[in-house]
Amino acid sequence: MHELHLHYCTFSAVWAKIANIVEPTTFGSLAEVYDRCDSCHDDTPLGNLSLLLNRAYTQLVGQPSSQKEGAIRVIPFDPDNSYLVQKMEDSPGIVGGSMAYGGPTYVQRVRAWIAQGALNN
Repeated sequence: MHELHLHYCTFSAVWAKIANIVEPTTFGSLAEVYDRCDSCHDDTPLGNLSLLLNRAYTQLVGQPSSQKEGAIRVIPFDPDNSYLVQKMEDSPGIVGGSMAYGGPTYVQRVRAWIAQGALNN
């Protein structure tokens, strides 16, 4: 019995790493992230993107970038192809400056929110 339990725990730990499971992230929980950004992305926003909390969601999800043709700011369930993540990670091919403020913790939280469907919750 103990051997079976040990194998289950080991399998679960391995699967969690493979699936990159993270705690659920809500849009509301990202307020701290966007608060750091709204000094540039406010009522007169850079890149025509306001990240004031009452506007951020509608300006991010499914919206085209005003800087890079063909890029979508946030693609639900697809953080790798979401331009917001690319800008935050200073990925090759971005247009304009990087938005790498706040470090990897903020990027991880935004990635998790997008991977979980980018819900307005």
